[in-house]
Amino acid sequence: MSFCAKNSLRTHDIAVPIPCAGQNTAFRALVLTNSSLNQGHSLIDRVQHIVALSGGKNSIMMFLSQAHSEGPEVQSEHQCFYDLQLLLIKSNCLIPLLLAPDARSVPTMIKSYLASADTNVPLPEPAIPRAAIDILPYCTMSQPMDQNTFTALSDAFSNLADVSEMARSSYVAEKLMSRVADPTLSEACEEFWVDEFID
Repeated sequence: MSFCAKNSLRTHDIAVPIPCAGQNTAFRALVLTNSSLNQGHSLIDRVQHIVALSGGKNSIMMFLSQAHSEGPEVQSEHQCFYDLQLLLIKSNCLIPLLLAPDARSVPTMIKSYLASADTNVPLPEPAIPRAAIDILPYCTMSQPMDQNTFTALSDAFSNLADVSEMARSSYVAEKLMSRVADPTLSEACEEFWVDEFID
């Protein structure tokens, strides 16, 4: 793996070419020290720029915890790291931040990060609720809805919007009552929609 040192690059300090990821694709890293926090808005502008260019992908920030610093007013390195985390959160900059013990560890950490990124299994997409199956059984004051009432509702109405008309239309409520043998069950459904409906 070859590392490209910064060469008049606005966005990053280190660029690592990523093979088989497309033409001119590189993994970019910002390397920061205690004094980086003194840059204020210019630091945030720089971070936001790299996030905008990459969408937060193939880029990280690294904080050197043992970087040389001068002056009695310099905060502890860990406090600076926490301050940097807070700054990223407040600025809504979605980019990983790693703590590097020293400059010599940076190449190894980048290699390890790239290796772990290659093996990450994508998280499954969250299941979208199916209204007729997941929500409808709880649209009654006597939850959960019994199977006969559920079947009558799902047969009589094509969607939840139609079912919710029970709150405003006596015709819809009567349509349900004609299909459910127990009137208390159909009344529980009607009462639910009257209670939940907002004009």
